[in-house]
Amino acid sequence: MSRGNVWLIAITLGVLQEQNMAQQVFKAEPIDPGVRAEQAEPVLEPFNFDSPQPAATPKPKPTTTPKPTEVPVVPAERIVPAERIVPAEPISKPSPTSTPAPTLPPARPAMTPFLPEGTPPESRPQTVPEPPRPEPGTTEPMSDEQRQLDYANGLYARKIHDLAAPEYEKLAASSDKPLTRQVAYFRLGECYRALGRKDLAKNAYDNVVSLFVNGEFVGPAAYRLADLYYQEKDFATALPLFRKSSVRNKDPVVVLSSKFYTARCLDSLRLYAEARSVYEDVVGMKGTNPFREASRLSLARLYTEVRRKEDAIRQLDALAKETEKPDIRAEALVKSALLKIETGKAAEAAPDLAAALAMPEVGTWRDAAQVGLMHTLFQTGKYEELLQRFEAMGAQISPARRPEMLILAANAQRQLGRHEAARAAYEEVVKNFPDSPFAADARFERLVSLYNANDPGVVEAADDFLSKTDNEDKRDQATLLKAEALYKRSEFAKAMPVYEQVIDSKLIAPSMRGDALFKLGWCAMQAQNPKKAVEAFTRFITDNRTSRQIPAALVQRALALQRLKQYSEALMDFQEILTRHPKAKERELALQQKALILGQQQDNKGMAATFRQMLKEFPQTPAGAQANYWIGWAAFEIKDYAGAVEPLETARKLDKAEYLERASLRIILAKYYLEQREPLATEVDFYVEGGGIGKVPAEVLRWLGMSYLADNQSKKAAKYLRMLATRGDDVQRDDLLNFGRALLQNKDFAEAAKQATDYLAMATDAFPRANGLLLLGQAKLGAGDSAGAKKAAQEASALQPEGRLNAEGRLLLGDISMAGGDFDEAAKAFMGVAVVFDDTSITPQALEKAALAYKKAGKTADAAKAINTLQSRYPEHPITQ
Repeated sequence: MSRGNVWLIAITLGVLQEQNMAQQVFKAEPIDPGVRAEQAEPVLEPFNFDSPQPAATPKPKPTTTPKPTEVPVVPAERIVPAERIVPAEPISKPSPTSTPAPTLPPARPAMTPFLPEGTPPESRPQTVPEPPRPEPGTTEPMSDEQRQLDYANGLYARKIHDLAAPEYEKLAASSDKPLTRQVAYFRLGECYRALGRKDLAKNAYDNVVSLFVNGEFVGPAAYRLADLYYQEKDFATALPLFRKSSVRNKDPVVVLSSKFYTARCLDSLRLYAEARSVYEDVVGMKGTNPFREASRLSLARLYTEVRRKEDAIRQLDALAKETEKPDIRAEALVKSALLKIETGKAAEAAPDLAAALAMPEVGTWRDAAQVGLMHTLFQTGKYEELLQRFEAMGAQISPARRPEMLILAANAQRQLGRHEAARAAYEEVVKNFPDSPFAADARFERLVSLYNANDPGVVEAADDFLSKTDNEDKRDQATLLKAEALYKRSEFAKAMPVYEQVIDSKLIAPSMRGDALFKLGWCAMQAQNPKKAVEAFTRFITDNRTSRQIPAALVQRALALQRLKQYSEALMDFQEILTRHPKAKERELALQQKALILGQQQDNKGMAATFRQMLKEFPQTPAGAQANYWIGWAAFEIKDYAGAVEPLETARKLDKAEYLERASLRIILAKYYLEQREPLATEVDFYVEGGGIGKVPAEVLRWLGMSYLADNQSKKAAKYLRMLATRGDDVQRDDLLNFGRALLQNKDFAEAAKQATDYLAMATDAFPRANGLLLLGQAKLGAGDSAGAKKAAQEASALQPEGRLNAEGRLLLGDISMAGGDFDEAAKAFMGVAVVFDDTSITPQALEKAALAYKKAGKTADAAKAINTLQSRYPEHPITQ
């Protein structure tokens, strides 16, 4: 069988191949809590073992081998130059004295075995120079050599080859004339070829080719010799002879034939690039060209073998338009359509297949066309139409084609989500056609159906398939499918060893091997095996340099290195993404993680700068709260309190749940250090009322309370001092005293008395006890307990016989007398303070109270005297009476 015939079978048997593509859809996952990050890099979704369009589709296979296109060849009379035509005469053996014999008719050797009928009618014999002969009517005698040649030619013309051969052989050996010897050798070869003595024929032709550089018979001899070697499949020897024939012959048809068979020899010797070039020359030759059709078919085959399928389609389409032979047109249409299906142009293939099926001459290509049409319906998503066509064909489907048709129908059912119907069809193929090459495909496709239907038994079904199949290709695909099924179940630890079984398979598409390797790394991450993850992602990066997933793999490896606390190595991966993949979607995560690692390495300045860069490039980043927090945190650490507040507030606003505690306390302290009382009070209120569970620093509450108390804003003072006074271990003794004073200003006498009592329980020394007793006395007086107030005032005065606290105790005693209506006693107490104690705060207060007491006692002169003393000694003191 010729190489051309082999291809005709192969192209029919192997046009389509299912492409299993993985949809690379991503999702975020949390990373290890030990790494400060919000999101992990997205991971590949499980493979979809059905391509989006189309799903797994068997290759169309014809039931019979289509008849190969016939190759035209050149008839013998076009190869061999003819001699002059003269009337035939009886043959007589020449003798030196005999009368010169008339010229014999030209020899017409038989056609070569591979020359078909149908030679173009315009071909005409050509004359070939002969040895010099006397002109008619002359008396010059004919030479013995010429008579010998005429005698041999006469025998040759009458096809008495066995007698002609020795005569030519004698001439070739004895003549000293190159032309005579060339003619003799060539005709000797023709005789031996006609007698079936090919070795002797080859020797004779070879003498012409090797002994003579020029001459009319060199080209024909080269062609004849090339033909003999070609028939013996000695293509290496035939090749240079066909090439010589193409340049030594004058007849265009012979030249064209030589070029064509030059291409055939190159083709058979697997010198495909040179063969394509010569075929292209043959196709491009203008005029009558009986070799154009065969050359186009050969070009289509060679283009297909080197995956230049578009070029192959162009040749077949041109052939379908040019040929006048319906059977060749049908063949070209079907082959072109099958290639269009294979290249994803099913819509363009459908009209070609319909046209071919409408031709009576489609012949053995009918089955391939019908199956191809089914494939076009599948690839264009017309699943219902495919199923309807399958049902309509019914019994017309040949047994040889039925398993393939069943698988196509099952795949269509699967695409429509009818997995039970699909599995029934697959099982029919396995049961009724167990010896068909489609049975193994059906078993595998049934497994794919279980996978796509998320059948809980798919893993067990995969194990069963693997235990029974010996097809290495399907075995590896089934293993990958099992790994994917485990992956879809999130059984990452179980999926890991299964992925490891297929990552080295050469039978799985490189893209799928790469994805499997990526998922192995991901599974290792989820299974808390960062070391294995680093190994898997490192290999992925090494083996898939041009993959779009390189940035994702770098991120995953870096996260695994972070878990291993190899921060410097992780930082290198993140930096590689930022420098070598600036447009990658992983850039945002790389910036985030780089910043966190810098923070881990105590490079707070670098961390803050990187987070600022991330916020600038990705203002809507979900890690915005984290970035702002660490920017504010870094500013706080270097005591840039003003610069820390805004980013900390932003972090809390973006993610209150995460940063209410961490950010609020730093904001509070920043405003405290900046002595911004009102913003600080607002911040404390926000934190406490917003559900903060931590403690506002005691010094903050103390400063707020005392600041408001000093400004006589007793309600605010009491608010923050209350927070402080109820803190337990954090409270100081004076905090209770100050809280009581604020309560006293608010006229909350009972609570003030309680705080005074608690304070006195902690005070043992005279001075603090005097302070506490004064507060207690004032609270009791306000509550109407004059006796208790007097007792506390007297005890305070006794503890401090002199000085300010003594004066305040005596003033309190005066207030108690005033409250009891004993105005004279009150005036006496007040004036006693004014006489013995000189203080810009207490003395004016004592004089003013004395004046009021005198006035109430009816002693207006004494009251006026007290006022006069007050105005003269303390003119700046405002008088409220």
